[in-house]
Amino acid sequence: MSNYSKTTDFASKDALTTGNANKIVKGTEIDDEFDAIQVAVATKANLNSPVLTGTPLAPTAAADTNTTQIATTAFVEAAKTAVEVAYAAADAANEAARDLVNMIAGDGITGGGTIDASRTLTLGTPSTVGAATTNSVTADSHTHAIDSTYLDGEFTGAGVQDVTGTEGYQVFPGGLTLQWGTVSLAANATSTETLPKAYSTSHIAAWAVMYPANIDYGAPASTTTTSLTQVLVANADGGARTVRWFSIGV
Repeated sequence: MSNYSKTTDFASKDALTTGNANKIVKGTEIDDEFDAIQVAVATKANLNSPVLTGTPLAPTAAADTNTTQIATTAFVEAAKTAVEVAYAAADAANEAARDLVNMIAGDGITGGGTIDASRTLTLGTPSTVGAATTNSVTADSHTHAIDSTYLDGEFTGAGVQDVTGTEGYQVFPGGLTLQWGTVSLAANATSTETLPKAYSTSHIAAWAVMYPANIDYGAPASTTTTSLTQVLVANADGGARTVRWFSIGV
């Protein structure tokens, strides 16, 4: 790519006197000028889709320029550096924020605080669950209520018991019931005892023992299952005795 430089000073010829041989404009001078112009034009880049060689130069746009202006390597490098600086600053801020995050321990848990170090969360000690226990959470404990509806469905009647003095009963899962009682009988006497809880389906069996059991009695005690609500207790010994009886049914 070259620039056009004029080789003949045509204007200076006007100042020469008539008859001066240099005052004449020669064809070779004109031809030389046109040749120089042709070379200069041929080696210049076109305005439309120019093909550039060597190291083309252009003005560097200001930062944040957003137009169709040419972006020089200096503009691109400055933009890249700005992005790297901004990313490094954001990463440092995020790292600092992560170091300062608080882990808040809720009710029933201890061991909260900032998580810039290892933390151990510890559950509080729960209270004993009983029949009257309710759902409760405090700073150092928690309890849960028993769903009696679920228990009633799974263990109908189970766990129901009544103990009054020396007699009572215990209901097991499925309705199986164990009952017991104590009666004082004269020699060779019997007594019809009312069960603490009436059976609903079957009075399966009953048995009796003398009390206390460490004495050698002349005859044993016995029982007979008479109904769903009663048991017949007998003292076959010749003396007045205390008899303890047991019954099982559904």
